[in-house]
Amino acid sequence: MIELSAVKSAPRVPIEEGLRLYWRHLIPITILPIVGMPVIEFVGKPWAFWAFIPLFLFSGFYAGYPYLKKNVTYLFWIVALGFWMAGGMVGIMIVFVLRFVLRLQDYG
Repeated sequence: MIELSAVKSAPRVPIEEGLRLYWRHLIPITILPIVGMPVIEFVGKPWAFWAFIPLFLFSGFYAGYPYLKKNVTYLFWIVALGFWMAGGMVGIMIVFVLRFVLRLQDYG
């Protein structure tokens, strides 16, 4: 019988090297809320929100793939979530600025 303790997996790379190797995986999860929030807000159609969901799932899986592949530590996924939240904050600011600018043009 094979003992489970005898099975060793390859060591995971530290976060610095993981970010250097897999930084491309963080681009979609950062860009999606920056582009998606204003599009959903100003298109105003129900399909815009539902079109956003598969893109979110894809970008989340793509960002988590290095961790799922067991190449990087869990901290990489936490950094990816930080990038997603930062992108969301930028997206919210863009929505506020566009609402303000468009409102000024209505009264102008």
